[in-house]
Amino acid sequence: MGRQLNKGEALYSLRAHLSFANRAELRSPQDVHLLNQVGCLNLLINAIIIWNTVYIDKVVQQLRKDGCEITDEDLQSI
Repeated sequence: MGRQLNKGEALYSLRAHLSFANRAELRSPQDVHLLNQVGCLNLLINAIIIWNTVYIDKVVQQLRKDGCEITDEDLQSI
């Protein structure tokens, strides 16, 4: 449960960091604009998560190729 809470807090922190305008508050008088802001923020966050995943995989593959022993258990906390 703590692990999931940490993930949620990290995601919240990333969202707050990315949406620096309006003090990280999404506010608009129209629901359509709010949905657009939230959709764009989610798209950006997903792109960052995918980039990190691909980059970490390339680093792990290179380390394994160089002879470092990295097990799947080592990667569970990432």
